[in-house]
Amino acid sequence: MRLTLRTLLAYADDILEPAQAREIGQKLQESEVARELLQRIKDVMRRRRLGAPDVSGPDMGLDPNTVAEYLDNTLSPTSVADVERICLESDLHLAEVAASHQILTLVLGEAVNVPEERRERAYALGPLTKAPQLEAAEQPAAKSQPESSKFESQLPDYLREDYERRNAPLRKALPFLVVGGVACLWFALVYFDPSLNPFGRPAANPGGEQVAANGEEGTPESDENGGNPGDGGRGPEAGGNDGAGTQVGGVGGNNIGSGEPATTEVGGGENPMDGLPPVAGINPPPPDDEPGTGNTPPVEVAGAPGGTKPPAGVGENVPVPPREGEVKPEPPAAPMPEPTSLIYEAISGVLVHTVEEQETIEDEEVTVTNWKLLPKRSVIHAGEGLACPEPFESSLVVPRLLKIEMLGGSRLRARATPEGAVASFELERGRVVVERTGGDPRQPVDCEFVVHGRRYALRLDASSRCGIAVDSTDRNGFPLGPTGYEEPFDPTSRPAALYVVKGQCQLVALDLPPRGDGEAGQNDGRSVLLRQPNYAVSLMPDEWPLEAPGAVPLLPMPAAPVMPDWLAGGRRILSSALRQARIQFEREFGLADTVQHSIEPIVKDDDPDISMYAVRTMDLIGAEDALVNALAMAPHAEARQAAVVGLRTWMTGQSPKEVAARLRTEFPRYFPEQTAEDVYRLLWGFDAEDARNPVTSQLLVGWLNDEEEAIRHLAFFHVRRLTGRDFDYQPHARTDVRESSVGRWLRFVNETGALLPPEPVAP
Repeated sequence: MRLTLRTLLAYADDILEPAQAREIGQKLQESEVARELLQRIKDVMRRRRLGAPDVSGPDMGLDPNTVAEYLDNTLSPTSVADVERICLESDLHLAEVAASHQILTLVLGEAVNVPEERRERAYALGPLTKAPQLEAAEQPAAKSQPESSKFESQLPDYLREDYERRNAPLRKALPFLVVGGVACLWFALVYFDPSLNPFGRPAANPGGEQVAANGEEGTPESDENGGNPGDGGRGPEAGGNDGAGTQVGGVGGNNIGSGEPATTEVGGGENPMDGLPPVAGINPPPPDDEPGTGNTPPVEVAGAPGGTKPPAGVGENVPVPPREGEVKPEPPAAPMPEPTSLIYEAISGVLVHTVEEQETIEDEEVTVTNWKLLPKRSVIHAGEGLACPEPFESSLVVPRLLKIEMLGGSRLRARATPEGAVASFELERGRVVVERTGGDPRQPVDCEFVVHGRRYALRLDASSRCGIAVDSTDRNGFPLGPTGYEEPFDPTSRPAALYVVKGQCQLVALDLPPRGDGEAGQNDGRSVLLRQPNYAVSLMPDEWPLEAPGAVPLLPMPAAPVMPDWLAGGRRILSSALRQARIQFEREFGLADTVQHSIEPIVKDDDPDISMYAVRTMDLIGAEDALVNALAMAPHAEARQAAVVGLRTWMTGQSPKEVAARLRTEFPRYFPEQTAEDVYRLLWGFDAEDARNPVTSQLLVGWLNDEEEAIRHLAFFHVRRLTGRDFDYQPHARTDVRESSVGRWLRFVNETGALLPPEPVAP
């Protein structure tokens, strides 16, 4: 099978036979141009604001009929070559052809589902002739034409103007005459029919006394039951049922003031609906024997009181099967998550959240979790995941009490607000600033948070400002990740700490019981009272519970009162380039699309910063397939380095078995077989013991000069992390520049024996 644009479209939409798909897959591994074209097809279909080709004029490019013939495989070979040439030169036409091919694949690949009832009904109708239908359709149309319009159409032009001028006053006055006639009719009905009188004119009996709706005497002001004049002594229960089964007013009764007795239900005894609140505006129920009403007559039951039992559905939770022809009601929607006290407060910037949606996968409806843009001023719900992409910041507020500022690259999950606290969240990664903004200054404000699976309570005074961080880097600034081949990584090993910037606060580990001899609430093994700023408290699980008193994990800041940059107060001063990048990157997020659908194509943007931010956003939402794509196809070194960090961060949250199953499926789509295996090995990382091995050291340095840029980036990531050196090496540089740096690396390894010298032997 030839490798053409049409076969690539068929391969991408998965409509080839298995043998043909394997053949095309093998050719894709051998041809880098074909792989780039396949990825380009996917990118242009996802790109936003691409537009559509002109349907006329000199810039139309391809005629729609020509595109249809091309997709239908009925175009001549010469015309096929012209169509594919235009598609390869224009992303606009390539996106149109690829999207049309995908839509036709989805539509034509599914069988039309015709309900059996409609099929039988169509067969029962039998063949019909068109002539009677046409005649029946023409006859009403002819009759519906008014005589006046027929008369006007027959008038000559010189008489039609005079006719219209003479009838103009009548036509103008006709609406007023109609309105006046309706008003007169309404006043007449009100005057002669007391039931329509809005002023409640009572009907008089022959004796001249007022009679209530149920025939009892009323009093001018109130009766003994406390009712209003004219309500027959019903009091506040007017419109319900009395104890004898008499239905008055509202539902099934006569109108108040009609002078007639109310209707009494047949059968006597106690009415089962007594005691229920009255419902206004409901029509009376139809009789039990009326067809099509859905009412079920009483069923004889031996031994039951009275010989009958109430129909199914009255007082019981018994489902009623749908009747023939009825549409089965849809199941009730899942309950909405509980709203929290947090509100997303922002004028600009981006905050994305998780949304559960129904999607069809292999003809089966499944619930998937997608990341989407969160609208401004939204209320946050319990269980909702929130992520703030770089280079933005986002604020969550409890109005007039608390502010939680999420920095770029942070992700948390909102939790139900517990009793006694104003907010609760779980910080999964990144940094947040918690600041009290109001309330009674004499009363503390409590906020709960979870880090590494442990629940803490943070009590803030009137001027407290704190920072909470779960870092993804080590002390030297290198991203954390696995360091052994297919070895599990403990996510709780990421450094976590609480920083106190201003005021005082109390930190309590709620999952730990108090113990020790320290003062309760201060240093009892699970709580720390911080009375001054410029201190950091470790939140690592292995440092709790505390040994009271004294062994508190307080990490003093430097002698000078300098806090981390991300905790510095005041508004950050941004460069003009960063401001422009923020504005441009914010425009790429759409409310309707998922974040991955909107941002993944931006990985190939011409701006290196925009490309890097797009890759980091894919890292933040855990889109590993997009990260593999960026590692293989990103045009900028910054984006590929971000893809390396993102993939290794994603691996820390998965088991080795899950990582192997996922990556060994993704890599063959972008790399040849041996290259895919090398990339997989490099992603797992190396430790200091590997760096002291001469064979492993030579292998890593040799990968620095590999033809595949992804391998060069991964190898350089590890040798720089292990040695702290770079020798001016750049993975994306020209071949001659790289060879000079690789030569320095080889000399270093030959002199040292390995990337790291052997450990000294203890005497």
